[in-house]
Amino acid sequence: MKLAIILRGLTGPGIKRSEAGVQVVQRWIVAALRKRRFFSLEEVNQAIAELLVRLNQRPFRKREGSRATLFAQLDRPALHPLPATRYEFGEWKKVSRQHRLSR
Repeated sequence: MKLAIILRGLTGPGIKRSEAGVQVVQRWIVAALRKRRFFSLEEVNQAIAELLVRLNQRPFRKREGSRATLFAQLDRPALHPLPATRYEFGEWKKVSRQHRLSR
């Protein structure tokens, strides 16, 4: 099985801060894996998971902490458990002005 990673360029006048963060992660991981050969999707996923742990623990250059410490301080306290019931898809239809809606 062959796997190709295709990098798609971001367009527009500026890159949003979150998109720039995703771009840093993507480039770092792809650069680290570019010369390795994988024989299954599980191998690729395992290698990416290992690199993500390393990247998240790596300290920032211009400020204190790492991605992992920021997640623990800011995001983890705001997380809520998933709802007990699954999401149900709704179906919506457009109604013209000529139709009357009854309650």
